[in-house]
Amino acid sequence: MKRLVLVLALLCWNSVAWAESYSALLEGGLKLRYEHRNQKSQQITGFSELSYHRDDRGRIEERLLNRKPEGKLFQEKHSLFDSRGYLLSYQEVDHRRGLKVTDLVQKGRLVSQVELEGKKRSFGESLAGDLVPFELLTLFLQKHLSEIKSKGDLNFKLYLPQLAFELEKKGMSRDMAKIDVVAKLEGEVQMDTVRGKAAVLELVVTPTNPMLQMLLPPEQSKFNFGYFAKAPHYLVYFSEAQTKSVLVEIEAPGP
Repeated sequence: MKRLVLVLALLCWNSVAWAESYSALLEGGLKLRYEHRNQKSQQITGFSELSYHRDDRGRIEERLLNRKPEGKLFQEKHSLFDSRGYLLSYQEVDHRRGLKVTDLVQKGRLVSQVELEGKKRSFGESLAGDLVPFELLTLFLQKHLSEIKSKGDLNFKLYLPQLAFELEKKGMSRDMAKIDVVAKLEGEVQMDTVRGKAAVLELVVTPTNPMLQMLLPPEQSKFNFGYFAKAPHYLVYFSEAQTKSVLVEIEAPGP
């Protein structure tokens, strides 16, 4: 993240993703478990537990818990969607770094508050344009799988609130936290998955800014995703840098 901030500081950077409904993807009672491995050593570096719960007001809570191999919790992420599937709020706590991020959607704006190392900043971002927050990236790609498959790619802006926080600390424009990216379909492959042998759609998300591509090594600017080709299109794997996270357990909601 520090390297990314320094690189972006050198650069000057058609539906609204924040205002998109994800109701079709938010299954109350669904639980997914991912295993993280170092791609070089193949050692297990941790686990993620993703779960969805519908409250008595019809809202859907998405909760992600990241744990070390021995089970110790080191990061929590919580998103709240209204009964129609629109994002209301997001909160992230990283116990390793003392980081806390809170996002609230209010009257057409995203209001963010970031606390890190005893410093706190609040800022707002208009929900206009093709803006996709990093926190919603996997759901956004899952929702637009058919579009990406038919067109071959999809362009949008990836927004990183934590990067906006770092830029503000340095007195720089938060606009540089909105990165032009493209999601490309790499192909469809047969893989051994938690469902057995299954077809998986492989995507890669990369920045489209030529200077950013030149300054950042591929492992720091490329994100790989794999989704089941057949519904439900759960995320099968996600990889970035040296870590690959693979779906190892599905607990589907009952009838």
